[in-house]
Amino acid sequence: MNPTNSIQLTFTPKSERPLAITVICLLGFVGAALSVPMVFSEVAFGIGSWFPPYAGMVALSSLVCMLGLWFMQRWAVYAYVGLVFFNQGYLTQQGEWNALLLIPQGLIMVLALAYVDPYARALARQLVRWLKHQLWGLTVAYMVGIHNFWKEDDTTPDEIGLQDEVIEVQRDTGDKD
Repeated sequence: MNPTNSIQLTFTPKSERPLAITVICLLGFVGAALSVPMVFSEVAFGIGSWFPPYAGMVALSSLVCMLGLWFMQRWAVYAYVGLVFFNQGYLTQQGEWNALLLIPQGLIMVLALAYVDPYARALARQLVRWLKHQLWGLTVAYMVGIHNFWKEDDTTPDEIGLQDEVIEVQRDTGDKD
């Protein structure tokens, strides 16, 4: 064979999985494994007879989504988003909704969408920027309203309301104490 006419094949490895996706998947695998004993526990049966099979279905669905996300499949992200919305709706309908579940699930959805779906990156950046501003605002409100570093004392929210009323009365009467 003539070396000048040979076809050169080059191997291009698939893009690497980002560290954040790897951590999410590993935590998802651990969570699915820890869900198995929970499904058969007395606590699960205490919630209701519907809960153990439902929790098993959600754990299995989450495991499938994490496996798909491990291989960077776009369908896995959309399936996980659908699972989260279905889960929240069903738990709300059953009267077992917990707002704290939305924090890790929302974080997983935003990170996964940002890495897997290029169209969602801009939306994810805006959402992260909004969350940063909200957390910064809450931090400042806490530091200014609840804890006063200059006086080195802690104030309860009820005391802050009382102080606001005293200031309003002073403004109305013209006292400049």
